[in-house]
Amino acid sequence: RSRWRFHYFVIFSNYRRHYWTAKITPLTVRKRSAEHHQGNRNVMGKYWERFLRLFPTFPFVKLYTAYTISCIGDRLWTFAVTLILEYIGGIRLVCLDQLIEEIIIMLLSSFVGNWLDRQTRKRGTLTVLAVNNVNVALSAALLAASIRMNYKKPVDDPSNGVRHGISVTCLILAILCCSLGCLASEAEKLAFTKDWIVVMTAKEHKTLSVSNAVMKTIDLSSAVISPSLSGILTDQLGYELACILFVIWNLVSWVIEALLLRNIYYSVPELATRTPLKEKTDDKAKKRSSKTSEQSDKIGNCWNSLFYVFHVYWSQTVFTAALGLALLYMTVLGFDGIAIGYGRSQGLSATWLGILRSIGSACGIAGVLSYTAFETNIGVRRTGLIGFTAQQLALYVCIASVWLPGSPFDPYSYFSELTLSVSCLLLEIT
Repeated sequence: RSRWRFHYFVIFSNYRRHYWTAKITPLTVRKRSAEHHQGNRNVMGKYWERFLRLFPTFPFVKLYTAYTISCIGDRLWTFAVTLILEYIGGIRLVCLDQLIEEIIIMLLSSFVGNWLDRQTRKRGTLTVLAVNNVNVALSAALLAASIRMNYKKPVDDPSNGVRHGISVTCLILAILCCSLGCLASEAEKLAFTKDWIVVMTAKEHKTLSVSNAVMKTIDLSSAVISPSLSGILTDQLGYELACILFVIWNLVSWVIEALLLRNIYYSVPELATRTPLKEKTDDKAKKRSSKTSEQSDKIGNCWNSLFYVFHVYWSQTVFTAALGLALLYMTVLGFDGIAIGYGRSQGLSATWLGILRSIGSACGIAGVLSYTAFETNIGVRRTGLIGFTAQQLALYVCIASVWLPGSPFDPYSYFSELTLSVSCLLLEIT
């Protein structure tokens, strides 16, 4: 009958082997066939899910797009502002701009980070985005005004003094706005790479390392493309028109990034939830704070506090490596705009400087990609030794170029002029 699962069941025994033969009804065949097809669909579904995980979802595409716009805009302006400042006031103005920028970032970055932690992701990120783009646009507009005011007029023109005063004022405000924009840019990158991407990756069960690799690739790629593009625009349009173009770019990109971030925020509900910072810390934090307060009471004044910080820094196991990197970055590696301004003062065009900067960024990408292969084959220590050796050899080439014929480096004339200047100053004082 059809209700029977098996029609007959025969067992043949042959020493150690057993064979089962069964006649199956059509109902059982259909059932097993359906189970087989369902299993195939499940297997195909798993492979399809794995295949889809290779591609980012729409929220990730929007986040990558916003981050790409942000990186390109920052890299374009970072390279262009050095050329513009060198054109207006020489390499000393570039040094002054970088000094003010680094001091502001060093003093205010921790406060901005704490403020971001106390705000919602939407409010905090959109605020630093607005501060970044508005300040860069203001800085570009003020630099364009300063360039306009620096146009040469007849010597007997009575408006020269007023124009010079307005130009200097615009220049000071432009440097301050540029520094605030760089501070907001650092906070914006922090929100992108350390906050938003972490929450979105956890929500979609993706690998955080893959998402971080994509973000790093975007940043490095923008470092390759942007300098060349910025140099070409500056050479073709001129400094004043380039500044106006940067004003338009920052205002338009601000609107696009804000719309993308708002869309991401509302499409990913997990971004709206943030663990609030408790005013009362846990027991471990209380013990740490009490220990710190006791140490600060023992320290006393500011100078002792400063010495205590250096003592803590000295006692770290990575002190020697950190000090070596700090001394290394006191060379041309950490000067960024100063090296660009120096090349511009020696007659190199903005286009060639941009191309050289792009080549340097491409070499950086090659170093990042080759590190994994070196570290896997020869180990971390040997990889680090090879990297430092190659770095020093490249720096030796830079040092050798200083002493070659045609170099503006003339220490004898420099120190003789310095001695003459000091003597004149002492004569005026006496």
